[in-house]
Amino acid sequence: MGIFSIFVINKVHYISNLNY
Repeated sequence: MGIFSIFVINKVHYISNLNY
């Protein structure tokens, strides 16, 4: 579960970076 959470957070961070 922790690994999945990290993957989701990384995905969100990547999307946020693109939006920025």
